[in-house]
Amino acid sequence: MKVDRNKKVVIIENFSEIRKKISFEGSILVGNSCKLGDLVGEEIFIGKGCELSNLRAKKVVLGAFSTFKKIESEVAIVMNGCKGEEVRGEFVKVGENCEIGEILAKFLELSGSSKIGRISAERLRLCQFK
Repeated sequence: MKVDRNKKVVIIENFSEIRKKISFEGSILVGNSCKLGDLVGEEIFIGKGCELSNLRAKKVVLGAFSTFKKIESEVAIVMNGCKGEEVRGEFVKVGENCEIGEILAKFLELSGSSKIGRISAERLRLCQFK
């Protein structure tokens, strides 16, 4: 794990395993196939195939085929094939083939087909990419 306090960035390398809570006032960049506990920051960008617990930030971008428990953010982008229990946010975008238990959002955009247990959204946009 590398920390740059001047640029306000934490970089977690590929295949890392950290089960503690990471809280940082800045951006958190996570590599591929990491196993992490709770993450708290301003922006969180996560690579493919990560196993995560709770995520809390203004913006969360979750890489493809990752698993998570809960995401709380203003902007949440969940890529294809992700699995999780709950997503809460202002703007939530979900890719194809995701399995999510519950989504609470003001604006929700779904791309392709996904398995979602419960949806609560003020506005909903369904997109099918060819």
